[in-house]
Amino acid sequence: MDTETVLEIIKMIDYRTEQTRIQLAQLTSEFVQDNSLMYTDKKNIKHYLTGKLEGYEELSNHLQSFIEGQLNALENQTGE
Repeated sequence: MDTETVLEIIKMIDYRTEQTRIQLAQLTSEFVQDNSLMYTDKKNIKHYLTGKLEGYEELSNHLQSFIEGQLNALENQTGE
């Protein structure tokens, strides 16, 4: 996979990460304002969103390390 493709994937993951953070913030706000869902349902959704967020962040970090490895290899080839 080329570096440009990986950077595009990272952008997509970053977008999904931000959307998940927004969902998590909205859910946290609902804990305070609305009791329409049972507390355990909200808690389960919060755990799901938190896990989803962690997964996105881990994948993004892994792909970022790929980019860094590519840059290091390029620097080693040019002798800088």
